[in-house]
Amino acid sequence: MYGFNMQGLNIQNSLDNMVPLTRFSDAEAVQKLEKIGYHAGYTVDSWKAEFPKVDPKYVLCTTSLVLPSGLYYCDREHYICFKIKNGSMFTLLPEQNESYADCLERVISRCMKYYDERDYDKLLFFISDEESGGIAIPILCDMLEKEKPNPKLYSTALSTYTLCSNGTQYLSSKAWQNLLLCKSEEQKAETDRKLEKFGKTITVYRGQADGSTPYNKACSWTININAAYFFASWRSQEGSCVYTGNVGKKDIIEYVDESSEKEILVLPGTVTNVTKVSMVEWDVFNMCVSAKMFDRKHRFPKESYPQNVREALETLYKDTTGSHDRNHSWRVALLANFIYRMEILSPLTEGDKSSYMEAYHLYSDLVNAVIYHDAGRKDDSENTEHGAAGYEQYKKDRGENKVVEFLTSCHCRPDSEAKEYWEKAFPDNQLIWKALCVLKDADALDRVRFNFGNADYLDINMLRMKSSKALVPIAKQLLEADYQ
Repeated sequence: MYGFNMQGLNIQNSLDNMVPLTRFSDAEAVQKLEKIGYHAGYTVDSWKAEFPKVDPKYVLCTTSLVLPSGLYYCDREHYICFKIKNGSMFTLLPEQNESYADCLERVISRCMKYYDERDYDKLLFFISDEESGGIAIPILCDMLEKEKPNPKLYSTALSTYTLCSNGTQYLSSKAWQNLLLCKSEEQKAETDRKLEKFGKTITVYRGQADGSTPYNKACSWTININAAYFFASWRSQEGSCVYTGNVGKKDIIEYVDESSEKEILVLPGTVTNVTKVSMVEWDVFNMCVSAKMFDRKHRFPKESYPQNVREALETLYKDTTGSHDRNHSWRVALLANFIYRMEILSPLTEGDKSSYMEAYHLYSDLVNAVIYHDAGRKDDSENTEHGAAGYEQYKKDRGENKVVEFLTSCHCRPDSEAKEYWEKAFPDNQLIWKALCVLKDADALDRVRFNFGNADYLDINMLRMKSSKALVPIAKQLLEADYQ
C-alpha cells in the first residue's frame, strides 16, 4: 500500500466498526475501549450531564485506526446520521449565543423535519462524500428497504452511490430490487436513451484490489478500460487486478456518462464471460529491477543497474522541476528495466547464446536512450523533436550510436514514423523495434502522474508490450518513491 492508509480509513468510516457510547459505562469500560482504539472523551454519565436531551444510545464512537476517534449521531430508524465530533473538535457550528447542547438538539430537530418530509437528499447530505460509503450506504440501504419505492429515492440513491467510492457490500438484495422499483417511466426512458448507442451486450471492465467488493458481488463496472486500470491502482497495489466481462442491457441499472469514469451500474452477478488480468506486485517488481530474482544464466549490462542509472541521471539532469524532470526519467528507467528483463532478455536464457548476447548489448543502448530521452527538452510542451535533441546531447557526451539515435529520436514520434525509420535503418531487426516499444511503454506508464480524466493521462490501449498493462499499479506506486 502507498501513501495514506485508504483501507484503514474505510474501516474507520464504517458503522460496523463504531461502538455506541452506552458501552462507555464507567472508567474500567473506558480503559478497555481505549486500549483497542476507541477514545470517546465521555462516559454515559458525563454525556448525559452535558447533553441531557440527546440519548447516548444514538451516539457512536469511531476507532482511531487512521484518524483520531470521532463521534457520530446515528438514528437509523429515521435515517439520521451526522458527525458530532472529529477527534477533540466539535464539528457542528452553534449559532450566536447558542450552546453546543442546544446546537446539537437543533440539528437533530431539523433532521427529523427532513425525515417527515422524506427529503432523502438532505438526510444523506451530512454523510455523503467519497470516503464515507461505510456510513452513507448502510443508511441508504435502510431507506431502500423501508420506504415505499419512488422516483425521488431513486435519484438520491444514484447520486449517493456514485459519490461514495466504497460500500457496495452494504446494499442487500432487497435494496437492489426496490431500487429498480423506484425508477419512474421517465427515468427508465432516460437510461434507455443513454444506452441506445450500445448493442444488446456491452463489454465492461472493473479494476479492484485487496479490500474491494468481489467482482461477482459488485455493481460498479465501466466501459472505460482506463478507468478500470486507474481503480486497480487507486487505493492499494496489493491484489490489484482488472476484470473484463459482458453484460446485457436488461441487467443494467444505470449508465453514468457525465464523467470520465463512464460507470455502468449492474445487478450484482449479472456480468458474464469474466476474465481476469492480475497486476505485478511490488515485491516482484523490486526483485526484478534489483536482479535478485535471477539465476546465473542471466547477465545484465552494468548500465542497467539502478545505482548506475541514478548516477547518470544526476550528472545529466541538474534540477527536478517540470513533469519531464530527473524523477520522470528515473521512473521510466525502472519500468523499462522490468519490461526488458522479463519480456525480452529472460526468455532468451533457454535458447541460443548468441541471441541472448545480442539482446544483452541492445539492453545497454536502451538504458542510454532512456537516460537521454528527455535530455533535449526545454519545457513540458508537446513536441516530437525533443528526442532528437536528447540524442545530440548523448552524441556530445558519448559519441555516435545509431541504435541510441533511433530509440531516443523516435520515442516521441508516432509509431508509423518510427516504423518507417526502423525499416530503413534496421530491416527485419525485430529486437530493436521491441526495444523502442519498451521505451515508449515505460514512458507512457509514467503518465499516471497526471490526474485521471486529464487528456495527458495514460491510455492503456496505446501500450504495446504484454507486460506493460500489468505495471500500472507499480507506475502509480513509483510516484510515491521519487528520486532523491
